[in-house]
Amino acid sequence: MKKELIFISPLLYSLTVPDGFELGTGSLYSAENLEEISVPYGITVTKKAYGIFNGCSFESFNQKALRREMKAITIRKSDGRTCTFSGELRKCLQIIEKGKAEVKPGTEILFLELYLAGFIEDQAQIQNFLLSAFQIIAYLIDQNDTARLQRVIDDARLITAKNISRLKKHAEENGKTEALALLNSITV
Repeated sequence: MKKELIFISPLLYSLTVPDGFELGTGSLYSAENLEEISVPYGITVTKKAYGIFNGCSFESFNQKALRREMKAITIRKSDGRTCTFSGELRKCLQIIEKGKAEVKPGTEILFLELYLAGFIEDQAQIQNFLLSAFQIIAYLIDQNDTARLQRVIDDARLITAKNISRLKKHAEENGKTEALALLNSITV
């Protein structure tokens, strides 16, 4: 028997989806005030619509709700590890469900946070993620996200002798002096 959330109250600000539950995108129809959500890693997300409202299915309203930026999304692993970040709920749920490490524009931070938290463990996923290392770090430079860039530098797995000169050039060409200073402090 499957357990699925089919309705989330508009009065709810925070939600923890229990382990073993599926999340129906139809349940997000009226969750206008949802600011934070916690889901298990690998959650199944269904695309069912559960009724009609004013002549339109719930699902047609969902897309608007799912595009909202969330204040906090927490992903939980069965071993107790968690990873929390801000992001677009629809993209995050798709990535978490599929378990793929295919970095596309707008998903850089999500994948970086998952990687740094140790959630990307499968060798094929790690290989796909590493192919996008330049894209992810360039995104951090473009966004002036020096705090995350410092975390990447401290982690010491993504900035390599192969990509450091391109990253420095990218920071210099875009006038990102703080990022350039951080990159210049690295010895690879």
